[in-house]
Amino acid sequence: PAAVLYIQSGKVEIEDCILTGATLSASGKQMGVISMANEATVLIRNSQIAGSLNRIDAKNPEEIPGGIFLAGTNELILEDSGITDSYIAIYAYGQAQVTITDSEMKNNYSAVTLLENATATISSSTFSNCSGSCVVTLDESQASISDNTFKDSPEGLAIQATENSKSLINHNTFTNIMSGVIFMDNASGEAVDNTLEEFNSIGIVVQNSSAPTLANNTFTLGTNNQGQVIGITYQDSAAGEARGNYISNLYLGISVKDDALPSLNFNTIESCFNGIYYSGNARGIANNNIIYLGEIGILIDAPASPVITNNSIQAWSNALYSSPEDWIIQLDTSGNDLTSGPPEIEVVTITPTP
Repeated sequence: PAAVLYIQSGKVEIEDCILTGATLSASGKQMGVISMANEATVLIRNSQIAGSLNRIDAKNPEEIPGGIFLAGTNELILEDSGITDSYIAIYAYGQAQVTITDSEMKNNYSAVTLLENATATISSSTFSNCSGSCVVTLDESQASISDNTFKDSPEGLAIQATENSKSLINHNTFTNIMSGVIFMDNASGEAVDNTLEEFNSIGIVVQNSSAPTLANNTFTLGTNNQGQVIGITYQDSAAGEARGNYISNLYLGISVKDDALPSLNFNTIESCFNGIYYSGNARGIANNNIIYLGEIGILIDAPASPVITNNSIQAWSNALYSSPEDWIIQLDTSGNDLTSGPPEIEVVTITPTP
């Protein structure tokens, strides 16, 4: 059992290389093509790192040996390179530092997994065909994830932020995936200015006690039939703010359930069957949102008790509705502009003057 390169210290530069041939360990676990320990620094440029598809444990077929493992205070810089066909493309823990730019991660179960106090800066790269989660942050790790493309993973999750990790997720594109981002446990951070399209389940999930900022993201239908797709879901005791997001042509724009209490401000929800749905003991506030061309604008199931103020809502059936119907009178629903029924059409004839 061995890695192709085992680097304990010093600085190694790898350029224009193809590396493959990692093995399983003596206990049957996957090993990396490159393993780093202690205080090594590795720069990989214009190279390819491939997993060993011919060395798979039949009992664990997903655990393909390959990728890069780093711990301690190691630093990995990956530029214009690719890592393919591995269980985990990059596995970093301890206080390891990872920088990925202009690279491609393809056919991996997880492209990047960060544990303990590891940090990563990931930019201008492409992640495709992830069968698990493309990027996973755990423990106290931190990641800055910007200007990347996550695609062609219809059964996979693009980014999973867990435990006490912090993730800054900005200016990414998500297409043909199961879900874009999940914040769980006590994970913190933000998802800002991302475009999510052709996802098959939920665009962004916020659960447990997470409270990230979700701002100026675009959630669109894409080209797939997305029957029960949801833009944003808050559940458990999740909080935080969703602000300035644009959500269109989905089954449900924003779902708030259990004991969640987010602030939903200045979002635009267009042509979703249900704009915002509150259930369970959900609370929080929906303020200054624009919701139109859906069947139901905001639906509240008792005993959910959000504050609904200053929204502009037009819906074909009910702009603002509760179950039971009289539950709505117990809530603060002041300052809303509500239109139930078809939108009003004004025809104006203007005669030009010579």
